[in-house]
Amino acid sequence: MLYMKIFTSVFLIIGLLSFCQPSFANEAQLTVAVLDFKDNSPLSSEELKPMQQGLADMMITTLSQVGALQIVERSQLDAIMEEMALAQSGMIDESTAQKVGNIVGAHYLVLGSFMKGFKDDIRIDCRIVQTETAVTLKAEEVSGDLEDILQLMNKLGRKVIENLDVKLNSKEKKSIEQLEKSCSYNVLRDYFKALNLIQKKKFRKADGLLGEVIRQCPDFRRAVIVRKQMRARVVKMLQERKLNKK
Repeated sequence: MLYMKIFTSVFLIIGLLSFCQPSFANEAQLTVAVLDFKDNSPLSSEELKPMQQGLADMMITTLSQVGALQIVERSQLDAIMEEMALAQSGMIDESTAQKVGNIVGAHYLVLGSFMKGFKDDIRIDCRIVQTETAVTLKAEEVSGDLEDILQLMNKLGRKVIENLDVKLNSKEKKSIEQLEKSCSYNVLRDYFKALNLIQKKKFRKADGLLGEVIRQCPDFRRAVIVRKQMRARVVKMLQERKLNKK
């Protein structure tokens, strides 16, 4: 009888501990922050400035398709960068990246750069920095024609995912593949400009430009995603404004 009572108590305790145990999926999720890509072109110009944020956004969109990765929100990262006076200087090394990563709670930072050649060619590089140690785990690069930026960034994004030891399921693979639809470089430039307008909170102009981008390139899924996110953000801002007036 006593044996049965002890056995029952132990069984209940084990069951209770199992119930209280946090989800393994949440524990296994890696947090990643992606900073703007630095322009290292020999002939840098105003035209290329929006590309710094644009390429980072493309990397974020690719990584966001993976359930095992949690991406730091752009607004949160921008606020930290401005507070540390890094947005203007563009000076990001491993130790600085470690500080930024620790503040936003990221396990890894993706630091990128690009170099547009004298012709219509481009090379895009990125480094994966572990925030705990400030060590660059891996450096990757892709190169090709400007018209192939979508494919190049998807290729680079898959390399980052692979280096983070994340295995993609069939749904995630399909989602990433759908991001590779080709668009002309002129359309991509307008897309980059729209991202810059969103950062400046010029949402009406950004929405109109994104609408034109989608009209010219209907298969440009990234633009559809960004427009949807921007509209949701505007709705949230308006709701918060109404609550604050009450």
